[in-house]
Amino acid sequence: MPVAFLDHPGPLAFAHRGGAAHAPENSWRAFEHAIGLGYEYLETDVQATADGVLIAFHDRTLDRVTGQPGKISRLALRDISGTRIDGTEPIPVLEDLLAAWPDVRFNIDVKGTPAVAPLARVLRRTSAWDRVCVVPAPVAAPSFISRAHNLGLQVHVWTVNDRPTMENLLDRGVDGIMTDETMALREVLVGRGQWHPRVAC
Repeated sequence: MPVAFLDHPGPLAFAHRGGAAHAPENSWRAFEHAIGLGYEYLETDVQATADGVLIAFHDRTLDRVTGQPGKISRLALRDISGTRIDGTEPIPVLEDLLAAWPDVRFNIDVKGTPAVAPLARVLRRTSAWDRVCVVPAPVAAPSFISRAHNLGLQVHVWTVNDRPTMENLLDRGVDGIMTDETMALREVLVGRGQWHPRVAC
């Protein structure tokens, strides 16, 4: 019997950082775009601010995607609340993302030990234990996939952004793919008769 997070027809399609090919990574607009396409699974990174708030953000510093200086672990949420991804998009708070789509499942890449305890508190407050997965990315060699399947485990891979690699990995038997190219992955899965879109509650 699969755990609730994995109880969905496969292969699983994940929108990596919300689908960073179509909107700024880890932004509300990226997540909304993926939801609009029918994605049931979203992948995001989380960093903890100095006051223990988890934000959907990949880097330890703000500069690459916001153009602003500052190490997230040294800034309180109020210090970064006006900062914008690509100059236009507010940085989402993880708890707000979980609340916005209570039926959507999230793969969360925890960036650093300081984020672990806040994540447990967020999952407790939102009762999101069954729809969140926190795992490292596995190697997708055929022997690894076979061993994992023999143990009753699923293999999810990221970040896969080109169609030939998507097809190759699906042929190998991977159980989930995370991508920035959300439209391309959906088209690949539709073509294989394996697209299982989110049904809104």
